[in-house]
Formats: sequence, C-alpha cells, structure tokens
Amino acid sequence: MLEDMLEILGNRLKPFVNMLVNAVLYCLIRASRDIPKAVDAEEEKIGEYSQLSMSRAVRQTGFKCLNMLFKTSSDFEWSAYMPAIMAELVMPRLERLPIDTAQAVSVLLQLFSTWSSSQETVFFLATEDGKALQKIAECLDVPSAKDEVKLFVLENILQNIIKLASGQLDGNQASSADELCTRINAQVLRPNVDYFLARIGSLLRKSPSRELLGSGVRVVSQLAEFVTCSSQARNFIEIAAFLLNQPVHRINPKTKGDLLRILQHFIPECNIADDEDLQAKVYNLVSSLFGYFKDSTSRETLCRVLAVLARNDQEVGGVAALCADLNSFSVQSLDEPDFDRRLRAFSIINEEQYPGLTIKQWRPILFNALYYIRDDKELSIRTSASLTLRRFIESVPVGSGTSSPAALELVTSHLLPSLRKGAHDSSELVRAEYVAVMAYLVKQSSQWCEVNDMLVLLVDDDEEASFFNNVLHIQQHRRLRALRRLAGEARQGHLHSTNITQFFVPLIEHFIFDKADDDSAHNLAAEALLTIGVLVEWVEWAQFRAMFRRYSSYMQSKPDMEKTIIKLLGMMIDGLCRAARSKQTHLPSSMTMVDWMVVRSDADVESEVGTQRSPSMLAATTPKQQKLSDDLTNNLLPPLKTYLHNKDESTVSLRVPVAVAIVKLLKLLPHEQLSHHLPPVLTDLSHILRSRSQESRDMTRKTLAEISTLIGPSYFGFVLKELRGALARGYQLHVLSYTVHSILVATASSFNSGDLDYCMPQIVSVIMDDIFGATGQEKDAEEYISKMKEVKSSKSYDSMELIAKTTTLRRLSDLIRPLQTLLQEKLTLNLVKKIDELLRRVGVGLLRNEAIQSRDLLVFCYEVVQEVYKVEAASRSSNSREDYRIKRYLINVKGANKNEQRGSTSSYTYKLARFSLDVLRSTLHKYDILQAPSNLVGFLPIIGDAIVQSQEEVQISAIRLLTTIIKVPLPELDQTAIVAATEGVKMIKASTSTNTEIAQAALKLISAILRERRHVTIRESDVAYLLKRLKPDLEEPDRQGVTFNFLKAVLTRKIVITEVYEVLDIVAAIMVTNQTRGARDLARGVYFQFLMDYPQSKDRFSKQLGFLVKNLDYKHQEGRQSVMEAVHLLLSKVGHDLTQEIIAMFFVPLVMVLINDESAECREMAGVLLKELFERADEERTQTFLALLRAWLSQDEEPLLTRVSLQSYRIYFDINGTKSDKQRPYVQARLLTILKTNAVDVGSADWELVYFALKTIATLCQLFPNALFAANSAPLWAQVRLFLSFPHAWVKLSAAKLVGLYIADYGRANADTGLRKLPLTGTSGLELTAEDILHLARASVGILRVPGVSEELASQSVRNLVFLGRCMAANELLWSTSNVSEKFDDEEDSEDEKHGLVNGHVGSKKISPAIQFLFERLSAILRRETLTTRTPSLVPKTASLQLVAALCSHLPLTALSPCLQTILLPLHNLTDPSIPAPYSTDQAFETAYKALVSTSQEILALLQQKVGTTEFVAQLAKVREEVKARREGRRVKRRIEAVAEPEK
Repeated sequence: MLEDMLEILGNRLKPFVNMLVNAVLYCLIRASRDIPKAVDAEEEKIGEYSQLSMSRAVRQTGFKCLNMLFKTSSDFEWSAYMPAIMAELVMPRLERLPIDTAQAVSVLLQLFSTWSSSQETVFFLATEDGKALQKIAECLDVPSAKDEVKLFVLENILQNIIKLASGQLDGNQASSADELCTRINAQVLRPNVDYFLARIGSLLRKSPSRELLGSGVRVVSQLAEFVTCSSQARNFIEIAAFLLNQPVHRINPKTKGDLLRILQHFIPECNIADDEDLQAKVYNLVSSLFGYFKDSTSRETLCRVLAVLARNDQEVGGVAALCADLNSFSVQSLDEPDFDRRLRAFSIINEEQYPGLTIKQWRPILFNALYYIRDDKELSIRTSASLTLRRFIESVPVGSGTSSPAALELVTSHLLPSLRKGAHDSSELVRAEYVAVMAYLVKQSSQWCEVNDMLVLLVDDDEEASFFNNVLHIQQHRRLRALRRLAGEARQGHLHSTNITQFFVPLIEHFIFDKADDDSAHNLAAEALLTIGVLVEWVEWAQFRAMFRRYSSYMQSKPDMEKTIIKLLGMMIDGLCRAARSKQTHLPSSMTMVDWMVVRSDADVESEVGTQRSPSMLAATTPKQQKLSDDLTNNLLPPLKTYLHNKDESTVSLRVPVAVAIVKLLKLLPHEQLSHHLPPVLTDLSHILRSRSQESRDMTRKTLAEISTLIGPSYFGFVLKELRGALARGYQLHVLSYTVHSILVATASSFNSGDLDYCMPQIVSVIMDDIFGATGQEKDAEEYISKMKEVKSSKSYDSMELIAKTTTLRRLSDLIRPLQTLLQEKLTLNLVKKIDELLRRVGVGLLRNEAIQSRDLLVFCYEVVQEVYKVEAASRSSNSREDYRIKRYLINVKGANKNEQRGSTSSYTYKLARFSLDVLRSTLHKYDILQAPSNLVGFLPIIGDAIVQSQEEVQISAIRLLTTIIKVPLPELDQTAIVAATEGVKMIKASTSTNTEIAQAALKLISAILRERRHVTIRESDVAYLLKRLKPDLEEPDRQGVTFNFLKAVLTRKIVITEVYEVLDIVAAIMVTNQTRGARDLARGVYFQFLMDYPQSKDRFSKQLGFLVKNLDYKHQEGRQSVMEAVHLLLSKVGHDLTQEIIAMFFVPLVMVLINDESAECREMAGVLLKELFERADEERTQTFLALLRAWLSQDEEPLLTRVSLQSYRIYFDINGTKSDKQRPYVQARLLTILKTNAVDVGSADWELVYFALKTIATLCQLFPNALFAANSAPLWAQVRLFLSFPHAWVKLSAAKLVGLYIADYGRANADTGLRKLPLTGTSGLELTAEDILHLARASVGILRVPGVSEELASQSVRNLVFLGRCMAANELLWSTSNVSEKFDDEEDSEDEKHGLVNGHVGSKKISPAIQFLFERLSAILRRETLTTRTPSLVPKTASLQLVAALCSHLPLTALSPCLQTILLPLHNLTDPSIPAPYSTDQAFETAYKALVSTSQEILALLQQKVGTTEFVAQLAKVREEVKARREGRRVKRRIEAVAEPEK
C-alpha cells in the first residue's frame, strides 16, 4: 500500500517523509536481517520457506519504497539515516552486486541511479573506500551480464554523475555554485575515473553491441574532459583507433565523432611520440578520416586531433595548418564554408608546395581532396580538389622503378579504390572529375599493371578521341562515340576484368538507371546497354554471375525500371551466349586459365597481322558443362522463372519478354535439360494468349516468335502443337491463326526452304480452318461484333503466302490440293473470292521462293493445266449423259430453284489454269534465264487455246503471259503474235471501255508486238482505230501509262498517218496543262520523240517552238517548268544550226522568266537554261547578247533592267570564267556606282538591286581575285562594308559573306607571317587598317544584337569576328568608348556601368583594349533577357556564345587574362543552377537553351584548361562574389522600397 501511495501521490508526501522513512527502514532492515537467518537454518520446513519468501518480498518492496522516497525527497536530511542504510542495506549486498545484477537491473542498482541523479545524494556513492562505485563499474566486466544492465550503469549512473560534475543538472534542480561541481568531481568522479576507464576499455575491446558500444564511447568521451593524467590513455587511444577503423554498419558516424574527441583528449595525456608504430597508426587513421566525415563538427575535431599530433611531429605541422584551412568555416555565417581560406589552401598546395611534399605529408591532403572532389555544389572546391589529386599523381609516380612502397600502398589501397568508387557517384559533375583524375593516373602510370590496360582509351593523348574526355562530355554524340570506343577496345580484349566490373560498368550504368530528361537520353541508354553487353564478355565468370544476380534483384527493388532491367539482362545473356560460342570455337573443354593466357598472348601476336581475335575472358573462365548447368539452373534461371510465372495480368507486358532471356540461357544447357525446362516456358506463354488483354496477347506473340527463331525449326512443330492445344475454342481459334502468322513472319528470314515441310499439313489445316471453317464464317458475319483485332482481320492469307515462300517444290501439292478439292465443289461467290485471294497469295509466295529458279516449276505449272483439262473433260462427259427417265418429262422437279445449293455455281476448275499461267508469267518475268525456247515451246498451244476460249480470266492471264515472252526468239511466236494481235484488237473493240482489264492487257500485248516483233505487220487501220479510241485515255491518270507506251511503240515503228499528228497535238497540250508530274513527263518524252523522228516542215517546227515560247508564260508553274525541260531536251539533242535558232528565240523570254517569274524553282530553271544558252551560243550570238546586257546595265533610270543585266552577267561569268575578263572592268565600275548611289539614302534604296550587285561581286571575287583584291578596289570594299548595317536581311547576309571573302584573303596572305603587322596586306595589294578592323567589328557585333537575326547571318558574322578578334588581340588595338557610346547605349551598358563590369564607364571616354570591348559586347548580349520564348530569340545568344568559344580557343592567354571576369560572368549566369531556365512551351526553345548551357560548360572547361585550375578558380570565385554582392544589393533595395512604398 505504501508503494502505491508513493507512486500515485509522489511529491505530495514530502511533509510526511520523516514518518514514512522510519517505517520503511524498520521493515526493510528487519527483513534484511531475517533472510540470512532463514537461509542458514538447518531445519528445512515448509514454514521456513514461507518465512524466507515473505522476507524477500518485504525487502524488495522496501527497496522500491526507499528508492521512491529518495526520488521525491532528495533534499530531505538523510545524513541521520545513511549510516544504517549503508551498514544494513548496502554493504552486505555490495560484494555480490555484479553477480546479482547480471540478468536484470537490481533494486540496489536503481537506488544508486537515484543517488547519482541529485547533487544532494550523489555523495552517498563516495564511500571511504570507494567500494560502491567500483562494484558498480565491475558490473561492466561480468561476461554474462545483459546489455540492458550495462547500459543502465553507463547511462543512468555514470552519465548522471558526469552531468552533475559538469553542472548539467536534470529536472528542476539548479546550482549556481561551481564549488559543488568541483566537489563532486573531486570526491566522486576523479578518484574512480581510472577504474571506470579500465572497465569501459575492457568492455569496448569485447566487440559489444552497437548500442552498448555507442553508449560506452559516449561516456568515455565525456569522462575525457575530467581526466588530467590517466594510466588508461594509451589503452583508449588504441581502442579508439581500432573502433574508428570499423565499418559504418558497425559504428555509426556519431559514435566515431565521440571517438575522435577521445583521441583529442587522450593523445596529450600519453607520450605517443615514444611509440612510432602507434603514432603512425593514429596519424594514418586520422588522415583517412578526412575522407569519411561529412559534418563540420567532426571535421573540425579531426583538424584539432591532427594539430595535437603535429606537436610531436614537426614534419606534419604545416600540413595540419593546411588541413585546418581546407576545413575552415566562415565566422560570419552559420555553417557556411570559408571559401577564401579553402581556396587559398588549395592554391598553396597545387601551385607552391606539391613538388616538395613527402608521402606522409600527402596523406591527409589526399583524403581531403578525395572528400572535396565529391562536392557537387561548389565548382571551385571540386575542381581544386581534382587538381590536388592530379598533383599527387604527378608527384608520386607509380609503376616506375622509383616509386616507394608507401606511395604504392597509398595509391593502391586508397586512391585507386576511391576513383573506382567514384564511378558510382550519383552526381554527373562529380563523376566527371573522377574520370578526369583516372585518365591522368592512367597517363602518368602507364607501366602500372593495375591501370595500363586503360592506356588504349587515351588514344595517344588525342583529346577528341579519348574515352575519358568524351564519356561524360556535354555533347551527346561524343558520349556515344566514347561508348563505342570502349566496346571496341573491349572486343579486342585490351581491358582487365577488374577495371571493367569496378569502374567502367558502374560508370555507364548511370546512363541506364539515371537517364536524363531530354530525347537523346534514350539513344545514350540504348548504346550503354549494348556496351555492357560487350563488356560482360570480358569479365570472369564469378563477376558475371554476381552482376547478373544484382541486376536480376533490381526487378524487385526497382519496379519502375523493370523494362530497362529486362533489356539489360538480355544484353548480358547475349554476351554469355557469344562467349559460349567463342569457347566452342577457340577453347577446348580441358583448357585451364594458364592455357588461356598463352592463347591470349599468341592471339595478341596474331592480331598484329590481322588474324582472328582471341577468345574472351568469360569464355575462358566459364566452368565445365556440369558446373555451368548447375549455376544456370540454381542461380541465374530461378529469379527469371519466378518473375515469368507470376500471374499478375497487369505486368504481362513486362514479364513475357523474360521468356526470351530464359530460352537463351536454356540453350546453353545440354539437349536433355533443354527439353526438360523448355516445355513449361512455352506452355505458360501459350496460355497467356487466352488473355482478353490485347497488349498481353501482342507481347506474348512477339515473344513466341522470337523464341521460335532462337530454338529453330525443329521445335516449330512442338510450338504449333502447344498452341493448338491451348487455343481450341471460340475466340481462341482466331488468336491461334493470328499467332501462327506472327511466328511465320518472324521466322521467315531465318528458316531455310523446306525446314517446315514436316509440319506443313498442320499449318495448312490451321489456315483452311481460319478461312473456310467456323472462324472464317464468324469473320464474314456482320452480326458478329468483336473489338479483338484477331477477329476483325484474317492473317491466314499472309500465312499461306509465307509458307509458299519457304516450301520446296515437291510439297507444293500440299498447298494446292485442298483448294483443288474445294474448286470441284459447288461454291458461293464469297467462297470463290476467298479461293481467288488464296491462290493469288500462293503465287506471290512462290515468286519469292528461291526454289522456283529451276525448270521444275515450269513442269509444275504445265501439270496443273493438264490436270484442269482432265477435270473439265470428265465434267463434260458426265454432263453429256442425261437420265432417259427424266428427259421424257417436260418439267424438271430438281431445277435450279429446287436445288439445295441454288446460290452456288459449279465449274471453277479453270481458276487453277489461271493460277498456273499467272505463276508461270511471274516466274519468267523474274528469272529471264528460264525464257528459253525449249522451255516455252510446249506452252504455246496452251496460250493459244486460252486466248480463244470463253473464260475471260484465263484469256487475260494468257495475254499477259504472251506479253512477257514476246521477246523470246521462237519462230512459232510470230504466227501466235499475228493471231493474238488480231484477237486483241477485237477484244478492245468489243469492250465498252478501254479501262477494262482485258482491254488494257490486249493494248499492252499490241504495244509489245509493235515494239519487239517488228516483222509482224499490224494493219494501219487498226492502229488508226486504236489511236482514235485512246485519245480520251491520254488525260486519264489510271490509263495514261499504257496509252503512252502504245503511242511510243507506234512512234518507234514510224507509222506515218494523220491520226499520229492529231494525237501529238493533244500530247503537246498535255505536256503543259496536265496537273500530274508523271503525265507531263510521259507527254514530254513522247513529244520530243515525235519532233526528233517524224518529218517536220520548217513552218511546223517554228510553230512548235512558238508554242513552247508562248507557254513560258503559262499561269501554273508546273507547266512552265515542263516547257523549260522540253527546251533543255531540244538544246541537248538537236544539231548546231537548229540550236542557234532555238538560242536566238529563247534568250529574251528566258531572261524575262528569270526576272519576272514568281516561282523560285522556275527562276532557277531559267538560270540553268541561260547557262546552257551561253554555252551553246556561237560567237555572233554571244556578242549580241553581251551588247544587250551592256545596254541594260547602263540604264540607271531603269533598275529592273539593271537587275536583269546583273543576273545575266553573273550567269555569263559563271560559264566563261576567266575568259570573260574583258567584261569585268565595265561591270565592276558599274557595281561601284550602284553601291554608292544606294548607300546615300538607305531608306529609299532598292534592296533587290543592291542584293544582286553584291552577289555579282561575290562571283567576280571567285573568278578574278587578283583584280577584286587589288589596291584600286578599295573604294568598292569600303562601300560593301556600309551594307553590313542595311535593313534588309538578304543584303546584310550577302555583305557579310563578301566581308568573309575579303578577310579570308588577308588570312591567306598573312598565314606565314602572322597578323601582328598593321596594315595587313592582301594577296594583291589591298590593305586592311586598324580603323577598318574596328569598323567591321562594330558593324558585325551590331548584327548579333538584332533579336531576329537569322542563323546563317549570325554564323557568318561569327566567322568574321573570329578573324577580327584575332587581329585585335595580335595588334593590341585600343577602343575609345566615346566613339561608340551613342551606338551601344542600352540597358546592358547601364547595368554594366552600375556594377562596374565595363572597363571604364561608357560615358567616361576611357580607352580600353578592343578585344576587351568585344567581350563586353558579347557578355551584354548573353546577359540580355530574351524578348520571347521562341527559338529565333536565342539565335543572338547562341552565335555570341560560339564566338566566345572560338575566341577563347584561338586567342593567347595574354589576351584572355584581362578579360577573364568579363567572359566568366555570362557563363556563370548560364550555368548557375539557382537561376531557373526560361519557361517555354516551344520544345525547340528548350532544346536550344540546353545547348546554350552545354556550350557554356564546355567553354568553362576550356578556360580552366587554358588558364590553369588555380587561376580559373580564383577568377570564378571573384565573379561569384560579385554576383552575390549584386544580388544582395538588389535584395536590400527591394526591402527598402517595400518599407518606403508599401502600397506599390
């Protein structure tokens, strides 16, 4: 009851403590005295046991009550009771305390915890002999004691004492007197601290649990503050060093931070300098931890520990200071690094001290660099750390004979593993630095066996081709190139398996699992998959197995990437299959690894002379068949099978492709195991086809087709059997035929002819059931509605075509026999159509069958026709025998209307004859070698009979066959041709329209006879009739081809009749007026043939030319183009005299087309024809034309004629080249006058005239460079420069291109001497002064400032400015800002002026370097906000950035250094992740902006390489500080405005 009162009432019982304590102590002491008596009694009676149990219960409850009294009334005067408590209650049990409390926290231990939590009672633990605290500490030494007991001692007793000693009081207790803390420290804690440290040290050495370990380390770190001299210092240093080396899953970073504080406090207490091994161990450990800790507190503690170590080792004194600077934090901002100190420390290391640092001094610096290279947020820190690592590699060469063991250990054990681990880093920026350092290590340590295999990837230090430079390059195509190079080198066996698995595979995995958001990421991921598929061939079997199991586990851990993972597993399996094939080819089964190395070395020698490459590492390390089978069935296949057998309908599309991977692995097993494991896979896939999900069925079909291709034709019958068993009813039958077709399509290219002959009847059965069975009826039934595409479409026709393609000729009967049986039945019209289509598909398939090249097919066709004859003969004989019993009746009760199949008709066997003739025709057309007289002579009677018989389908087939073989030199064909031509004319006359199939076939036959059988005479009356009949067909698109072919055949025979001339007049009109290009081309060809071959009078020929001239003005451009093409034909084919007449007639009209035609294509064609006129014209005609052009060019008041003359002169100059030099001076003088006239008033200038003038100058520059670049041409070029500022874009572009030619001449002339000496002299004496350079630069930069500038104009301006910029830098030209202040004052200038970014204020008239001014203009363009978020608005920025890149690449460092901050500012803004990219719905804009960012990053990398990392980082830091100050200034300004004008 008292216990319950104390628990419930608590502090409210304080006034009654005096009364309660007496009662509690009386009962407690009485029970404690009774227990020993009861135990020692000799008589063992039941009552005694009851008394003993009662006494123990009283004692237990009494201790609890006493404990609660101490908790609630710690300020009670306990001194009068303590002697009795200690003597009667504590001391008797103290000796056995560690044993008694081993399994649970005893009440006595809880009492001690209560005493330790209060400053009034804590002194009760400080007995005179110190035995209480010692026994408490001994609880930590009991091996069988539970962790909860030890944790209680550490956290609830010892930590309470430490808190009291340090003044950290719990609850409501407080103390302002330091004397009390000192007293607790002196009387309680310090006398027992060594004892506790010894026990805790012993505990920590026994590998306790993680929780107990952390608590012990925490207590020791807190105790260390109170230790001034301890014998346990060395012990704890060793323990801390041991624990700090433990992995993170064993000891968490927080615990390791406490261990660091232990080292910090105990190292000064121990003379560690006397023990060199311990000192080296601690030093190495502390150095390595610089690469581990991330929090600022721990890193600062590390620096302090290193400083403590430096007191005893002068060699590391300076290094400790550098490490302190490398890990310094700003005193002004919370948790913000002190970048100035850090970068200064990096600068000291990288530029000053690195050559003289020893391995010992390098160690902490190295681990700091390995830590800071992982900083993905700060470019300056990351690049500085990367440079530090390269400095270390440079200072400590590995692999050479001079490398020390310590250096080799540091690189092998720490640097190289860190670089390999860096390939796993999630940040691409960090990975890029790791790759750069790895490349430098490979380059510097080319003899080191660990990395020398990667030397080939440097490609002889070619930065453009190096894998390391390209694999993480900004440009995606260079990444693709790097992956292909890596795969290529791996195929050659140059790479070690360790580097493949630990560096290359993790590096390129990111392209697969961490794909970017842009469209090109898909291509990169696909190439990465292919590369991994190649790399796995060159890893060892154990590594392959581990990779496979890891990737297969991703199917569960990364469900969102299942599709990609399945592709990756497929690539790995493909690599394994290639390795297995390679092993069978190169390696005997008994070959060992040593033998393989010999084979490799021999293969390397052979590869130099071009022999086959060596077997792969995977092939060599693959175990023997039994072990391989066990690995496949026990390790690789189970996760794939489990994934496939999952019955989740929603994941079918992902699961089904795994079956392909499974089958590929199964193919590596022996035949018996393959036969055992394959059926369940195929059965599962077949049953999935029952699914109602269309996507599931499609995916399963695709997978079954791929599997069928893999396992080959021998298993096709089994697949078909499984499908027919699983899909047996209803809609499943539709799925069956559709699936069989899909598999046939997929396997058609891989199966050979005859591979499926053994299961041909089963395939044909499926096809016939689908077309003519119940499924076919369902497809035809209109009331049968289904959304399944298998039901809505029939693929059986395609299937028949496919099997006809692959079958052998001896099995063709299997395809025809079912159809022959059907044709002998009475059929409905619908069934007849199906049979027609099926026969057509068989014919198409046979045409693709390679076996039809033999004479056997002709025999087959002949036999089919003979079989038809037999059937028809039998049918006629049966019909001739009438039943005499029925004949005598007048009425036939079984007439057509009473017949059960009255809708059907009989006698369709002739369709087989048509099929045979069609197949024969197609075969002979495809294989001319079969068109031998001996092969065809037997078919002529069949053809003749077919033409004259009554069945139109057979007639058409026979006519087409005869058309095909009409060329064969067979005498019997002449007579057949005469009969066929006569019959053909009759057929056309009998046809109601020439569009019928038989009429078209007959016309083709007559055309072929006219063309091929010239000695076969056809009556002119028949030809005239046909020409009249075919006139309307000339305009009909579906009949034009046949009609024009007939017309060409007539013209070839040169049949001169009136109807030909009449038809050709219509053809001439069609050549111009017809709307289809094909018809115009046909008409033009026939018209030209008519003009060339038929007699033409002079007047008629002139009339024809007049017709062409007139139609040069036809209203539609297609007609005009057709006329000009006809003129081109005439010019190229007619004789000299007629050519001159044509030239004279067409020159002026073509010039008018050139200047007046609305269509650019027509103008271009007119220009081509004018070139041809100038080429073919004689001297007299040429002079006439030139006189006309000169007259036009001299008419200033007629700008149109001047334009015509300039364009014509350009054509003349292009044709005659340097021969036209006599015309150049006059033309050049007129060009100067034209430019001067239009330069006076740009607003009213004729831009077209200026444009053609500039184009003419460009032509003259190409033909007469000596004259155009002579000194006397300077006025002309002065005028050209003025038009760089012309409003019209075409004029500016032409002027910019001319300026490009202009400065290119100076570049050629001064290529050897350089650009330093001004004025520059061109190849022909023309000079370029400093004023000219500045004027051109100003105008060219002005072009880039126009928001709507075209890409072509911007690109040309960039090329011009690159040369001008080089001239500025080489000659150190100066630019007075006052000269251009009125030209360039804008928002950017004012912004620059405000923030001091321009080298001198714009209005201050300060002179600055011209190259500096150029970079400032470009920087202003790059920093200017875009007016719109459309792609054209980025053209100025893109061009400016390209110019900056080109200048940074070409200019020397001395010219770039003063402008570095100006260059870096816009680049920093473009690459700063804190500045969001402009939002746009235009995908092209987003792509272009990303390209801007990528180019900016490339320029930054270029500048870093050119300037040096240290200087680059320093300048970049200044730019960032400047940007930060500007942002802060704007932020303050906004705050002030918000306060001053809150309503605004």
